[in-house]
Amino acid sequence: MIRARCDAASPGPWRAFLEEDGGLGGSSVIWMPDGDEVPDLYLWLDGRPAPGADFEFVARAREEIPRLLAALDPDNP
Repeated sequence: MIRARCDAASPGPWRAFLEEDGGLGGSSVIWMPDGDEVPDLYLWLDGRPAPGADFEFVARAREEIPRLLAALDPDNP
C-alpha cells in the first residue's frame, strides 16, 4: 500500500521553500519540479500555514520513503 502511494504521487524531488528562509513569494511552499502545470503544494494546520518542520517532512518524505522501502525489501525496489 505504501509503495503504491509513492508510485502514484507526483515525481520528485520535492523541495520545501520556507517562509523563515525567505519562502517563495513570501510564504512556505513545497515546489514540485514537474513543469508549470503542477501547482505548488501548501500545507495548512488549523486554518494557518503549517510549521516549517511539516513542510520539510513532507518534501523529504517524497525521496526518503522510496529509499526506506528499497532498504526493507531489496528484491522489490
